[in-house]
Amino acid sequence: MLNSFSPLRLSPAENLVAVMATLRAVFSRHVTRAQSVDPLFGLIWRYLGRVGPRLERLLVRWRAGRLPAARTPRTPAPTRAPLAPVERLRLPSAQGWLIRRVQPTAQLTGQLQALLDDDEMQALLAATPLAGRILRPLFRMLGIAPLPPELRPPPTPPPAPPPHAISA
Repeated sequence: MLNSFSPLRLSPAENLVAVMATLRAVFSRHVTRAQSVDPLFGLIWRYLGRVGPRLERLLVRWRAGRLPAARTPRTPAPTRAPLAPVERLRLPSAQGWLIRRVQPTAQLTGQLQALLDDDEMQALLAATPLAGRILRPLFRMLGIAPLPPELRPPPTPPPAPPPHAISA
């Protein structure tokens, strides 16, 4: 009797975890060859390790029907005097910055774009804006543009009008 082979179908989150593992491996090879220590490398490594599991947890909650309730827009806090700037290392926000820094990461952009074509991923993106918040920075750092409509951030509400002064 012959065993029939049926390929495993991975969920979008499992695909993303696999792509992120490959991306981390490519990044690791680059860092090893670079022979220089860049403080940004640790941030990149940690970020790349968090994206897949975050989306996977969201997908599990979505499948179980336990998505977090949509947030209501917050009213802006009263303006205060600006705080002194804090020297804190952050990931860059320019379009495609990771590819410019680590060229071999460009090979994975097609796999990430294909991930968005999955029906389950489309349904997840339509069901919760949190999935877009998880994926948007990844697509920006890899220069994947234009963003599909389901990944675009929601429009920002107009600013609240200033309170009227009460005359005495």
